[in-house]
Amino acid sequence: MVPYFYKVLKRYRFFAAFALLLTVVLPACKEETPEERMMRMGIGYFSINQYLYDQFKNYDGRPITILKTIKLKDKEDTVYTNSEKFDWTEVLDVLKETDISDKDLLGHYKYRQYVDDATKTINFYYDAQDDYLLTRQLLIVADEFTYHIRSIYIETIEHSMVFGDKKQFIFYVPLKHLQIQETKAPVFGQKTRKVASYYFSH
Repeated sequence: MVPYFYKVLKRYRFFAAFALLLTVVLPACKEETPEERMMRMGIGYFSINQYLYDQFKNYDGRPITILKTIKLKDKEDTVYTNSEKFDWTEVLDVLKETDISDKDLLGHYKYRQYVDDATKTINFYYDAQDDYLLTRQLLIVADEFTYHIRSIYIETIEHSMVFGDKKQFIFYVPLKHLQIQETKAPVFGQKTRKVASYYFSH
């Protein structure tokens, strides 16, 4: 007959082994946050710079007609140009500053995604968690099945004790339409609003 002491010891070993199993399994079963997954994989948030680079690479050399309109106060200027003559820096310089793909920014944006059944799209949303960040919101709308991007929306806010506040609202439909709304509220002087629109035909 097994002494009582050994019965207790065997029972204790069983519970100890079970507890050890829980400490290993439960953390593994815990669902990762998107930021934790990105850190583990060594990647950052969506890169607008990489996306634009890929577009240029895919469409380099193809003729594109561009209709450019600039609205400032009560004036509106319109001009037709093409992809060879167009000064791309005037839009690329604006867009590249909004990039949030730097790994140092992980955890500084609240990220979520959801499916819109009505439009058959999947939406990727980034919301800034720190007031000092330039890019405040980023919304990417992609096809639910192909994941091809349908549109990109970006909001930026820049605060300055010297120059005042500047806000930008950027909307881009790939190779169709780009609009950049810019509002400036200087410390001294009147508030101004500029809307630059670019329509692409190819």
